[in-house]
Amino acid sequence: MARLHVAAYLGGIVLIGAACTSGASLIPSLQGVASPSSVVSTTPIPGSSATATIVPAMTPVATMAPPPPQLATVTPVDGTDLPIAARQGAPGLVACGRIRPTTLEALLAVPTGAEERQGKEYDVLRSTIEQYGDDSEFRFRGQTFREFRLDAANVEFLGTKGLPEGPFSSISVAAPAGRWKWAGMDGGCVLTGQPGPGWGWVNWTLDAAYAPPTEKTRTLHLLATDYECVGRTPLRGRLAPAWVFLEPGRVRIQLFSQLVHDAKCRDQKPTKVTVRLPEPLGTRELVDANPEPCRGCGG
Repeated sequence: MARLHVAAYLGGIVLIGAACTSGASLIPSLQGVASPSSVVSTTPIPGSSATATIVPAMTPVATMAPPPPQLATVTPVDGTDLPIAARQGAPGLVACGRIRPTTLEALLAVPTGAEERQGKEYDVLRSTIEQYGDDSEFRFRGQTFREFRLDAANVEFLGTKGLPEGPFSSISVAAPAGRWKWAGMDGGCVLTGQPGPGWGWVNWTLDAAYAPPTEKTRTLHLLATDYECVGRTPLRGRLAPAWVFLEPGRVRIQLFSQLVHDAKCRDQKPTKVTVRLPEPLGTRELVDANPEPCRGCGG
């Protein structure tokens, strides 16, 4: 069966419920949210056994309140020693797929176990898990799912095998015509930093002037450059705190800077920055969570 690949995106959608996903390919993308590009694989479920009528009196499992305003806004760092964003009460939000930006603690606090709940939308979830549970691209079997009820006709389920910061899998179900049915799925939803409007991506590499990191390393010395064209505007003084995501096999670091509008593309001298990990690196790979720049692509 052929698979359709579409771009994943981040949603600015009201969160209600207890699980989330990325890659609901059948819902229009939203603009103005900083998010790296990724690929979402979607495979239609044949037949009509995974459809059902909406229950009008359906009550969401839980409601997630919007994050406090003071956590939704980050400010530029004075210098190049970058604190960690979105952890232990620090400002900064995260998102995964279509999930509205929220705090890392709030997202992970949503209870798992949606696959065991009763209701037609959960029947679709279980049908998807059963059909694609052993597929090498998704591997849903053995996962437990959080539920995020986006609105009365859209639910996102975020699956995990106990990995607190991902990567996750996701299954989307929707009822645009009053009957619940499969609406998309993704085997690799990852958390992304959400600094808010006015910020752009920053790429980084390890600073070769320092010894390579070891398993005990917590302090990283990086060379950072703007992803967007900024002319000769210095990066220092425009950097946001660093988002750090601790996954089993890798540590993903995502940097942002305040945008410079209407600037010409010129070679930018890398800026030395320091990031201190919440825990030792161990044997994990270090990964830049932002895409590589491709200035001038498309003509």
